[in-house]
Amino acid sequence: VTAIVCRAAKFAINASRPDTSYRKDPGMPSSHASTLGFLSVFPHLMMSSSWAWLLPVGGAFLAYLRVTQGYHTYPQVIVGWALGSTMAVAWRSAGRVVLPTLTETSVGRLGLAGACLFFMGLFTVKNVLRWRTQDGQGSKKGT
Repeated sequence: VTAIVCRAAKFAINASRPDTSYRKDPGMPSSHASTLGFLSVFPHLMMSSSWAWLLPVGGAFLAYLRVTQGYHTYPQVIVGWALGSTMAVAWRSAGRVVLPTLTETSVGRLGLAGACLFFMGLFTVKNVLRWRTQDGQGSKKGT
């Protein structure tokens, strides 16, 4: 859901990437920063360790690298990070209500497992197809 929201926002806002980027698709918000925001904040919210704060800090640093590499601007990364982090908080909050309700019955558990498998399969197929179309074309950077 986070990836879909980020992609929709990216094409609705239609802000270009920096001139240093070889990619020509819209860059606002950064999908990488959004993913990193979600994948570092969500486990942080689930953990009780005193070291859990390192996850969002590490994720933010990795998102910052998108700027240093010339793929995004600071605002694109900040908005992406904020979107991913907000979605993590929303999913954690919704999960406290929805997940127990879904897992009460075998039909709910089966539906949840089926939805997870479906979206994991979609993600896998999408990326394998993308890798296959890039295979043999060399790097997109022209190296």
